[in-house]
Amino acid sequence: MSRLGPTDAHSPIRRSFSKDNTVSSGVSVVSDNHDSSASFSSGTNRPVYGKVGRVPVGIGRRRMRVVVTGGAGFVGSHLVDKLIARGDEVIVLDNFFTGRKDNLVHLFGNPMFELIRHDVVEPILLEVDQIYHLACPASPVHYKYNPVKTIISFAITNVMGTLNMLGLAKRVGARFLLTSTSEVYGDPLQHPQKETYWGNVNPIGERSCYDEGKRTAETLAMDYHRGAGV
Repeated sequence: MSRLGPTDAHSPIRRSFSKDNTVSSGVSVVSDNHDSSASFSSGTNRPVYGKVGRVPVGIGRRRMRVVVTGGAGFVGSHLVDKLIARGDEVIVLDNFFTGRKDNLVHLFGNPMFELIRHDVVEPILLEVDQIYHLACPASPVHYKYNPVKTIISFAITNVMGTLNMLGLAKRVGARFLLTSTSEVYGDPLQHPQKETYWGNVNPIGERSCYDEGKRTAETLAMDYHRGAGV
């Protein structure tokens, strides 16, 4: 696979799978906490993050081909590291509006990694197994001082971007994960918020442009799940 820099816009995509489509060595471990310590799986120098004994993957596990939108951001780049560490092939889509190439430069040259400069508001066709949709420009400064432009930008990204990724998931049969935010609960009266809590929403607050976009994305995801089985 090619590794593309932020100037290589809309470059052609390799859609072939590697001949060896299984992870053959070691047992990697994925943890859902923020433990940054790393050990090494047996028989390989690949780092294994998290605590041993949580979710073992590796031996006989089919290698996944994964898309991460917004993968050049802070959270996205760490997710990419985790996915590659467990033996998956990862394609990052990012328009570099808030993401930084520096967050991914350590992966350049890794055959398991591909970077495509792409805005998710435009459709893209990839053959993948999983989609992690993180793309959304998050900037509290913009929320407050330029809310009109922000809500337009967020509406396009959260609606069209999410629609495009959900459509891709439906088309190729990929599993889809939407990263949302606690901001969907507005100014919550419950801490921490449970999934069953509907929130305390102010639709005209300074940060509402961000909140509404994320709520729309959640609604679209659930509608695709109920209607199309995504």
